[in-house]
Amino acid sequence: MRILDYLFVLRPTLYFAVWTVFLCGVRAARVFGEARIHGGAERFWLLAAAASFTMGSVFIVNQLKDVATDLANDKLYLIARNEIPARRAAIEAGILLAAGLACAAAAGIAALVLCLALFGIGGLAYSYEPLLWKNRPFLGLWVNAAGAFLIFGLGWIALSPFRLPLFRFGLPYVLAVAGVYLLTTIPDEPGDRQAGKVTFVVRYGCRATTLWAMIAVAAALVGGGVNRDPIIGIPALGALPLFALAAARRELRDVLRAVKFGIFLQALTVCAVFPAYLLLLAVVFFGSKLYYRRRFGVDYPSFQT
Repeated sequence: MRILDYLFVLRPTLYFAVWTVFLCGVRAARVFGEARIHGGAERFWLLAAAASFTMGSVFIVNQLKDVATDLANDKLYLIARNEIPARRAAIEAGILLAAGLACAAAAGIAALVLCLALFGIGGLAYSYEPLLWKNRPFLGLWVNAAGAFLIFGLGWIALSPFRLPLFRFGLPYVLAVAGVYLLTTIPDEPGDRQAGKVTFVVRYGCRATTLWAMIAVAAALVGGGVNRDPIIGIPALGALPLFALAAARRELRDVLRAVKFGIFLQALTVCAVFPAYLLLLAVVFFGSKLYYRRRFGVDYPSFQT
């Protein structure tokens, strides 16, 4: 199983959010884009590969910097516990970044700029000095929101040019991702506080964090309604009661339920537009479940809270 460590260090389950937001961008460009870019399937796959490889590199470089917090939170074992030596992980991150930028360059200058921004903001600025935005609550939130916009943008430019409508139709998705991100900081609060990582919940507490997460999802619902975009409106409507419950009770099981089912509802809605995506989600979910059970004796991923 150890050879698979180099695949699962990429955190495949996080790709549920990456691929879902990317496909939302593709679908939005198809419906709301003001012009069409001709490139067919080849351009789509180049951009999908660029987003996937670049985010894989981001996930690794962030783990390289977060060893202390990952050990404190008892998660992301591979680099934190030296199952994969840091040097090898860094080499893998470099290879992935080079592959991502090569695919982006083949798709055009806009794609290359988006991928460079994705790595620069999500990887370097977030985790490394002198910026270290993960230790600044609002900048940490902004990084995750900006990352969602850049991934949505990579999907959008598969079919439509990078123009102003992208900002309007991408905003509700950015708000939804921001809401989910805020809740994901809550389970990690004890370890983050111990390691000196200042996330939103560490600075402002659980009450403010759950409240702003609920407001972000409610704003995503309103934005979806204004844009007449059911691909964000429907899952936001379904997730909002879960976020409201998390804000009302502030219990960990409610927070985890809102996160997991919020992501699941958005992915399921995308599957209605791209049915083959359901197969990919199933392969990653059950493949990850088998790997983590056999490798570490952990039942992950799971819908249990």
